[in-house]
Amino acid sequence: TMVVTKEGDGYWANVACFFNVVDNGLLARRRVSMNGLKDFDKAEHMTVSTEGSAIYYSVGNKFYSWAYGSGRTEANAVYEFPASEQITALRVIYGGGFPSGGWAVWIATWDEQAKDGKVYEIFLDPISGDPGTVWGVFGHEDMRLVDNGFGKIIDMLVP
Repeated sequence: TMVVTKEGDGYWANVACFFNVVDNGLLARRRVSMNGLKDFDKAEHMTVSTEGSAIYYSVGNKFYSWAYGSGRTEANAVYEFPASEQITALRVIYGGGFPSGGWAVWIATWDEQAKDGKVYEIFLDPISGDPGTVWGVFGHEDMRLVDNGFGKIIDMLVP
């Protein structure tokens, strides 16, 4: 379990272990600085993987990933949409959906001038946050349009 906190002028990923049923003071496992993550202080949308340590966030038309377990100190700039499309929602298709559960990330955008809402999909490794495919067979490493013609999407439920 991970909790993002703002403390002073920085952000922290606080990782805890809830396997203990009694808080014996050992619940907190580690704190990882998020201060190297580009524009994290301006993040408008964020979602996390339930299959690994990846965090996904967006600023304007830019989509980033980072994994607190990866050892990296900087975010991965995964994709930049055209300037006319602003990201309005992020959602992970959660695990249990073999074989790609936890890998597929849906990103909604809004083009104010065209009045067009779109949903895109990319596959990201839930452990590293890097674009990839599941076992090299399922999924895709590039951003793909799922559908368009929506109004402005503010959230998505992907059961």
